[in-house]
Parts: sequence; C-alpha cells; structure tokens
Amino acid sequence: GVAGKIDIAWQVEPTPQGDRMRLRWQESGGPPVTPPGRKGFGSRLIEGGLAQELDGEVRLDYEPAGVVCQIIMPVLRKEVDEPMSHE
Repeated sequence: GVAGKIDIAWQVEPTPQGDRMRLRWQESGGPPVTPPGRKGFGSRLIEGGLAQELDGEVRLDYEPAGVVCQIIMPVLRKEVDEPMSHE
C-alpha cells in the first residue's frame, strides 16, 4: 500500500464570545482521494454528531491530496477570577 502521513495542526483564536480552537487534520501522501458521491453514514455522523457534541463545527473536505478535517470548537476556560465578595 501507499504510505501516507497525517498532519495535525491546531491554534486557538480569540473571538468576542471567548476563545475557540481550530484543529486541522490533513492526510497526504496516500492514494488520490475522490469525494464520495453521497455523504456516507460516517461523514454525516462526524459532521453532525461530533459538531453537536463539541458545540462546534466540523468540516470534511475531500481534497485530491488527501482528506482534510477541520474542527472548530469553543475552548472552555476555567474561571480564574477572584471569587465574588458577598457584601
């Protein structure tokens, strides 16, 4: 088989609603990719269920060099503020 590799890159982007993380997973070096004629169950499951689970967005792109999957989701920040004083 053709050995491919996977590149995973992620970055945190600040937005007015809080930080969000963009995770990009890219396959390359494998056999050429052809997009499926219709979305298979797996793709729908990933783009729908996972996005809902993460309260984010999941995009699958079938590029000829390899599948690119992007996950954009809010980053849950631990509150590090001082406790509110009850006066």
